[in-house]
Amino acid sequence: MSPFKANGKHILTASSPGWEAGRIDEASCGSQEPSDKVWKKGQRLLMTTTALVPALWPGNEERYHRPPPSLLPDRSLAVTLRLGTIAAAALKLVCYPEEDNILKSSGQKKVPLANLVWPWSGTLNQKRPREPLFLPCMSTPAQWSSIAGCLTDSAMEVLPAIVAWAASSACRSSLVAGSAFGHRFCARAAAVQEVADLAQRLSSAAQVLVPGDKGFDDASRRWNVFDEPRPAIVVIPGTASDVAETVKYANEHDTPFLAVGGRHGAASTLGKLQGGIEIALNSLSSVELSKDGQTARIGGGTLSGTVVDALWKAGKQTVTGTCECTSLVGPGLGGGHGWLQGRHGLIADQFLSMDVVLADGSARTVDAQSDPDLWWALRGAGHNFAIVTSVTLKVYDIQHRDWAREAMIFTGDKVEQVFQTMADTIFKGGKQDADVVVWTYMLRIPEVDAKNPIVVVYLLQEGVRTVDKAHSAALKELGPVSGDNTPGTYLDLAAWTLISMTDTPCQKTNASNLRFPLYLDTYDAGAVRRAYDLFAASLRGTPEFGSSIFLFENYPVQGLRQPAADDSAFAFRGDNILVAPLISFPSGDRQRGGEAVLLGEALRNTLHQASGRKTMHTYVNYAFRDGREEMYGAEAWRQQKLAKLKATYDPHGRFNFYNPVV
Repeated sequence: MSPFKANGKHILTASSPGWEAGRIDEASCGSQEPSDKVWKKGQRLLMTTTALVPALWPGNEERYHRPPPSLLPDRSLAVTLRLGTIAAAALKLVCYPEEDNILKSSGQKKVPLANLVWPWSGTLNQKRPREPLFLPCMSTPAQWSSIAGCLTDSAMEVLPAIVAWAASSACRSSLVAGSAFGHRFCARAAAVQEVADLAQRLSSAAQVLVPGDKGFDDASRRWNVFDEPRPAIVVIPGTASDVAETVKYANEHDTPFLAVGGRHGAASTLGKLQGGIEIALNSLSSVELSKDGQTARIGGGTLSGTVVDALWKAGKQTVTGTCECTSLVGPGLGGGHGWLQGRHGLIADQFLSMDVVLADGSARTVDAQSDPDLWWALRGAGHNFAIVTSVTLKVYDIQHRDWAREAMIFTGDKVEQVFQTMADTIFKGGKQDADVVVWTYMLRIPEVDAKNPIVVVYLLQEGVRTVDKAHSAALKELGPVSGDNTPGTYLDLAAWTLISMTDTPCQKTNASNLRFPLYLDTYDAGAVRRAYDLFAASLRGTPEFGSSIFLFENYPVQGLRQPAADDSAFAFRGDNILVAPLISFPSGDRQRGGEAVLLGEALRNTLHQASGRKTMHTYVNYAFRDGREEMYGAEAWRQQKLAKLKATYDPHGRFNFYNPVV
């Protein structure tokens, strides 16, 4: 059947398991069978259907809803009471109609069943007035002709309700709920009973989905499936008000919730959402340029690639994430590195104001003047404090349309020389030219080396058609096995570095992808060699890790340094290099995941130990299982300020599913 709508809102399909859809109407479903057969059918159904159907009558989705299991302390008791009461009343009605003072002597005899003792309506916590539901008096065979067909159909409609009750009991068993099938089945059984109430509070543009609904899998599928969240309901808001209403609803029902954008986060804490509501911001995608061309308003779910394309057409650009399929806002809440960082700083440094929904469901616009403390926290630790429905940020005229890429591939025997040369001639202790970005991978390409990972260096330079020899000559002298120089524009950067919408990192392929980020001041070539050897041995020994990569991101830092170190919750403006082993394997297998964690941490520790730092500096947007001081800075004042603000704006930890600050 087609999706059911109430007041224009998408709710469920009428065929959803356990969902009561439709309503018996004597004018539309009378029996066409001979009355003697109907009479016999009615007798057979009298003790079952007549008792069950009024008690579990298919309701009108626009008004009546099944209660969520959490509202029923003992569902079996509630059902038993309903069946007993209604069965007794129905028997009295059929067998002794003359004694019922409700019956009228003239015209068609009808009995308003709502006038019978009705022990339950709506939810146990909220009684709902229910309009009288009339059925023909079932006192003669002829009158059965108008109802028995309906009763037969209704008997079948009762079965889903009974199944739903049985499923609810089964899902209380950890053995059932803990299995893969059980999770999906139980998530749907619980969710379908809550969806209609929530949907009625949202705009006609919103969608509310449960497992099994078309669109649910696409809306909840993630880039990383290890320790992934498993929502029971997905809300795709059509407006910012839908986000606020969803949060209020979740709070009223003590239901956890998580807002998502590009669904590229891989923090292990995301896996703590089992059930609950995912708020998928996909539909809040927009790019609106101001009349003066100095700012743009970006929807909270807009992908970086969408922002880049829209601004480019208007002759503008801003700092976005490098990967096209992440949202702009998501990385920005954790700081956010980008190609134009050398000129303009982090993504968060572009923000001028944010429209947010707080943990209590209230909506407000926040900027540096209206709430400086919350503004500070949102730029670097923002996932902990609000859902951003839109952001206004700075945009810039395109300074240079031309970019160039020089790619060089080295075999593993050149690892020390490659990284030492880059440190000496390009990075220069944090003095990398503002127009140069270096993007480096260690990864397996069997066509180049069948046994060991290779090193791929991408030199990217703004404003030229060919990368300057000053940046490339020393590397070329090391003897790369291949290389090329490609001219293009800013729009080509993601594809050049294999992170465009069509590249593997933007495909959700049921893979586990665990990152272990680390900030460094410079490279220790010996430590990089040790990390490479460990990486190579692990990939040879564990074929399932064969698609793993070791990523080295070298952005210019001039723009990063411009704001003061305490300007925002982003704590690592003094660092120069971001590295991240990314261990990939083709499932969410726990044992394989444990091995991946050990490998990723060992690779990172190898580089960290050579840095001389006591505490790691890690990138919250890549973090998997990192500590608070590692992600948000070890300074006591930072930790204290974040804890105080968390207690003020999110005292109940509603936003604790993404690398919490406390």
